[in-house]
Amino acid sequence: ETVAHTESAVRFYKDPHVIVDVGGQDIKLIVLTQGHVKDFRLNTQCSAGNGYFLQSTANRFGFSVDEYADAAFSAEHLPLFSYGCAVFMESDIVNFQQLGWSREEIMAGLAAVLPKNIWLYVSQIPNLSAIGTRFLLQGGTQYNLAAVKAQVDYIKERVPDADVYVHPHTGEAGAI
Repeated sequence: ETVAHTESAVRFYKDPHVIVDVGGQDIKLIVLTQGHVKDFRLNTQCSAGNGYFLQSTANRFGFSVDEYADAAFSAEHLPLFSYGCAVFMESDIVNFQQLGWSREEIMAGLAAVLPKNIWLYVSQIPNLSAIGTRFLLQGGTQYNLAAVKAQVDYIKERVPDADVYVHPHTGEAGAI
């Protein structure tokens, strides 16, 4: 699977440095050097805010996955989630509901915490500039523009000269 994602990335983009694949069940991070895998990280113990977690939360709040981004973008404020395992994020959801945060605000907060789950919880790479400046986002979760915006903002804040791309066939990149 790592090879498949790498082959797809280098076919569509010149010399990508980092592939961030957020799928329905897992998060993969692939660090490349001249088109070859240098390092690979994968969440193995919990969902850490992956696509299925975001989708199921949206469904529970009465939104389809296609409505997620619009709902999240409509929020004027958002609660700050702790990053990490979905079990802890579920606890945060309950607490935020009890504190009066709206469904839209909670969904915005979940999208905003996704990059922390990717970079601090799953990959444990806090210094993004050490691994490159060309980031490629792929995986079905990248269809959610709220998730994409949160990732781009996070990466650009840490690597201002970064180029961040979304694979044109984001959900099917590995199959290509």
